[in-house]
Amino acid sequence: MMNPADYPHLRVLQLDAEACPLHVASKWTQWSKQHPEQGLVVLNSYGPTEAAVMTDIGIMQAEWTERVSIGRTIPNMKTYILNDRHELILEGAIGSIWVAGPGVSPSGYWNQPDLTSQKFVPNPFVSVHPDAPIMYDT
Repeated sequence: MMNPADYPHLRVLQLDAEACPLHVASKWTQWSKQHPEQGLVVLNSYGPTEAAVMTDIGIMQAEWTERVSIGRTIPNMKTYILNDRHELILEGAIGSIWVAGPGVSPSGYWNQPDLTSQKFVPNPFVSVHPDAPIMYDT
């Protein structure tokens, strides 16, 4: 793993992963906190390849001890936490992450119609988000 001390001129570090491991986030955010003169900002971005790679981004915090937040949804994209019936759930409840917006593949997977029909579905919230007709189950 990269050592923060080897990059004294680094000002912004963006970590991209399906789920950023806490030990990776902690290493960089703790370094940033201990060396404020460097001015290092550590970002975490999240998103599947099926949605043009990134859907959410946020500034990492040194105080995180249990998990790394995926941040907030970027402009033009939508992130939903849904139950099995594709309904929005209450904050704190367990559900699945779905993404929608112009970055989501409009045609799904190449030559895999069964998988496409499972993972890419019409967005039930299209009346509120007309620019996001398809949503993808991450």
